[in-house]
Amino acid sequence: MRVRKPFWPPPDTFSTLETRGLEWLHCFRAFAGRAIALRREQGRAQELEPALRGFVQQYPLVPAWRTGLAYLYSELGREAETREQFEFMAADNFAALPNDANWSVGAALLAQACAFLGDAERAAVLYARMLPHATRSTNVGAGAGILGCLSRPLGLLATTLWRWEDAERHFRYALDVHARMGASTWLAWTHYSYAEMLHRRHAEGDREKALEQVNSALDIAQDLGMKALLERALALKIEVQGISSTDINTSIDAVASLVFTEKPDLKKHAAPDGTVTIMFSDIEGSTAMADRLGDKRFMDVLREHNAIVREQVKSHGGFEVKSEGDGFMVAFQSAGKALACASAIQKALLARNDSAAEPVKVRMGLHAGEVIKEG
Repeated sequence: MRVRKPFWPPPDTFSTLETRGLEWLHCFRAFAGRAIALRREQGRAQELEPALRGFVQQYPLVPAWRTGLAYLYSELGREAETREQFEFMAADNFAALPNDANWSVGAALLAQACAFLGDAERAAVLYARMLPHATRSTNVGAGAGILGCLSRPLGLLATTLWRWEDAERHFRYALDVHARMGASTWLAWTHYSYAEMLHRRHAEGDREKALEQVNSALDIAQDLGMKALLERALALKIEVQGISSTDINTSIDAVASLVFTEKPDLKKHAAPDGTVTIMFSDIEGSTAMADRLGDKRFMDVLREHNAIVREQVKSHGGFEVKSEGDGFMVAFQSAGKALACASAIQKALLARNDSAAEPVKVRMGLHAGEVIKEG
C-alpha cells in the first residue's frame, strides 16, 4: 500500500527516516481510531486499554488520547478509572482541552464520561461550550472515523442536568442528522440514549416512547452485529418494561398480555395461503435460577440466552412479535422455518451449556394456522 506523505510539517523539516516515521505514526493513529470504534461495537472494548494507556504515556501533550481513555473506562463501567482521567481533563474548566482540531473529538468523548459519572457541575461547563456547535458533526482525524452529531453528547449532558426538554430536542435533532447521513451506528446509539433519557424522566407516555426508541436501537444493533449496544439496550428494555428477577417466570404471560392488548397485525408475515406459524419460548426454571445467581449474574445469563434466540430468529427469517424478559413470541411464514429455528436455538444452547457454568434449558411451543384479527 502506498502511503501519501504528510503535508505538514514541510518535507524539508525532516530527514528521510524521520519523514517515514511520521508517515507510520499517522497511519497507526488512523488504524487505532478505526480499531477503537470497531472493538467497541463488537463488545471487545477492554482489549483497547493497553494501547490507549500507552498512547497517553507516549503523547502526554495530545489530550485526545486521554479523553479516549476516559471514554473507554466509562464504556467498561469502571467509575474510579473514569474519574481519574476525567478529573485531569476537567481541571480549571477543561483548560487541558485546547481549541484545536481535536477539540470536538475530546469534548464529545468527555461528555459521555461526564454523563457516566453524573457530574452535573462539569456537565454545565461542557454543555455551555459545546452548545454553539450543536449542529456540527465530529470527524476523527483525516477520515479515521466519526463520532456523529454533537447534539447526541449534548443530549447526554442535558440529561445529566435534568434539562429534559433540551435533551429531547438534541436527541431528536441527532436522530434526524444520523438518519440522513446514513450513520447507522450513531443512529442506533442515539435511539438508545434517547430511550435512557425518557426512562429517567418518567413522564406520562415516556414508557411507551422509551420502548419505541430502545426497540429501534435493538433492530439496528442486531442487523449490524453491535454486541455492546445489543446487550445494553436489552437490559434497558427489560428495565423499562419493569421485569425483575422475581417475576421472570411470568414472561410468557406478559408477552401474551401485551399481544392481547396491542393486537399486532401478523398478516404481512403470513404465507401465501394465509397461514402463519407462531413460536413461543422461555427459560425453564428462571425464577429459581435468578434467586440462586442474584440479579447481576442472572442478567448476564439472560442477555446470552436472548442473543442466541435473536441470532437464530434472524437466520431463519422469523419476525419478533413481542418479548418480555426471557419470553419470546416469534412469527414465521412457514412451519418448516419455525421448526428449523426452534431446533437451531436448542442446539446453540446445548453447545453453550457444554462450557457454561450455568446451563440454560428452554421450553418452546409452536402453533400454525390462519391469521384472524379481531377487535
